[in-house]
Amino acid sequence: MSTTPDAFPGTRLEEEIELTGQNTDPTNIGGLTYRSDTGNFVLKDSLGSFNPRGGGGLPPATEQGQILYSIDGTSFEPYKPVASSGGWLFNNFGLLIVTG
Repeated sequence: MSTTPDAFPGTRLEEEIELTGQNTDPTNIGGLTYRSDTGNFVLKDSLGSFNPRGGGGLPPATEQGQILYSIDGTSFEPYKPVASSGGWLFNNFGLLIVTG
């Protein structure tokens, strides 16, 4: 009786996919990369790159009082707006976001 690679304990080599760590997001739709700098997988679809465990692809706020801001409606960045005395909200570039 001869042995095959299946006779070894553990996962068969053919059943594993090993991605080398890259520190860039995928460039093609349907792409998948493993970010070694963050320890996360990143996927790309028609709306952009996202972490599949990130809860819908929206970035988390990094400090209290931030809002998610988007120019194109598909990619969002956390910003801390500046409020005027009239209650108007401005972004870091001085663009009006919401009037009070």
